[in-house]
Amino acid sequence: MTCRVCGKSEALPFKCAYCGGFFCAEHRLPENHSCPELWLAKPPVERWRGVERIDYVPLRRRYVGVNRLGSTEAKHLTLASILVLLVGLSLGWKSDLTVLAGTALIFLASFMLHELAHRFSAKRRGLWAEFRLEPYGALLTAISIVSPFKIIAPGAVFVVGAAGFDVIGKVALSGPLTNLILMVVLYVARLFVPSDIFWVNIVLGYGIYVNAIIAFFNLLPFASLDGRKVLMWSRNVWLLFFALSLAMLLASVSGFL
Repeated sequence: MTCRVCGKSEALPFKCAYCGGFFCAEHRLPENHSCPELWLAKPPVERWRGVERIDYVPLRRRYVGVNRLGSTEAKHLTLASILVLLVGLSLGWKSDLTVLAGTALIFLASFMLHELAHRFSAKRRGLWAEFRLEPYGALLTAISIVSPFKIIAPGAVFVVGAAGFDVIGKVALSGPLTNLILMVVLYVARLFVPSDIFWVNIVLGYGIYVNAIIAFFNLLPFASLDGRKVLMWSRNVWLLFFALSLAMLLASVSGFL
């Protein structure tokens, strides 16, 4: 049998426990054959106390910088996008199809751009990062389509590599920061839209509100949320952006934005 990477003939090849392929001794490790299921090899283990680093599975940098979507990741992103879009449709104005479509699309963009920001930020810093569906979260998201209580968590960007608190904190901050930037962009766009174009103003206002919620919620310093990682990196940075997200959320709810 031949190695899937180099083609070397092996009498007793190594079988990858994650992707099922056969490899030679040199390419037997998931990180050495660009395993599409590398994220399963070892979930990130966060060690917050008594150390200065967060240790992840070691990863060679020779293929880390590639930002193209693999087929597996593309499927997961597509399925997650469909679920989020359907939840967005369930939240919209049923009486106006234009507004319904616009709010659903802006809801989808706000969620997915948050996740893709984590992916891009991690890859820029030499880490392996891909989006994956989470079965339990995807199920809750699917239930949210027909339920009045909404939980939108179909998946997340999984990160593999070795990095310190500063890198992990910046990767975590990239998601909420993207939502805050989107708020500003949508607010500026709304200033140039004539008040008589009713549906555009509603869609843009809805986008401001949705991004405010996503940014604020993810910056809460609890559990596996982005805020906890940012806080462990820098208390001052976390306080700044948490206060900013809270202020923008209150401004959105009060109608100031």
